[in-house]
Amino acid sequence: MIDEPTTSEQTAVRRPWWRRTAVFVFRWIYRLTGTAIILAGLIVLIAQTEMARTFMRKQVLSLINDQLEGRVACDDVHLDIFRGIVLEHPQLYANGTMVLEADRLSISYDLAALFGRTLAVNKVELVRPRIAIIQSKDGVWNVSRIVKPSADTTTTPPPNLTLRIRGISITEGTVVVDDRTTARGDGSVFDPMHLSLKAFELRAEVRLALKDHDYTIAINHLSFYDEFMRTLDVRELTMAARITPTFLDLQSLGIKLVKTE
Repeated sequence: MIDEPTTSEQTAVRRPWWRRTAVFVFRWIYRLTGTAIILAGLIVLIAQTEMARTFMRKQVLSLINDQLEGRVACDDVHLDIFRGIVLEHPQLYANGTMVLEADRLSISYDLAALFGRTLAVNKVELVRPRIAIIQSKDGVWNVSRIVKPSADTTTTPPPNLTLRIRGISITEGTVVVDDRTTARGDGSVFDPMHLSLKAFELRAEVRLALKDHDYTIAINHLSFYDEFMRTLDVRELTMAARITPTFLDLQSLGIKLVKTE
């Protein structure tokens, strides 16, 4: 007696090769996707441990400091390679001075935009920064000693990329400019070499086409006052400008001082 094939066996025999291949590929894509999701979840969980975060902080700071003449430090790092990075209590030192200290620096970005030759940063946010731009008595500005001088003296064209920062935010900031080669005045006249700006607030966005040197800057809000020259009290400044090698287009400019209210 010969057993007749069952319905499932008949289906398997009749199923064409391309359909079997498609089913095989689909099943393995499904399995690999599920495995990738599980692994990503495990990575996220592991990244929350103190040991992983300490290791990550050391690696991030090492990568940054290798490119600098100055030095960056921070208390903690939160990193999501797909979305952004947060530095808790970042500090930047250069030429023996602290250039920057803040409660938090967060940077979020969009990796998908790279396919369109755009480096897209969704937001750069500084919370309660204290920025000090200082010229020492030997005539050296500390900000000039942040980045290492390039060992390559040849001129290379900029990359064919567009840098777009959709949001720059500074909240409750302090900005000090101190030229220690000259004495501070009595505050009766504007002195850009000696400033102590308090309540510094900034909301801005920029678009930089690097290859074409075509830059667009928009300041949506800027406000501050000077600690010593109280007549310098900007309640709101807004501006939109486009800068190219051949022209400067100041599209809009608005300023409200304390005495214009």
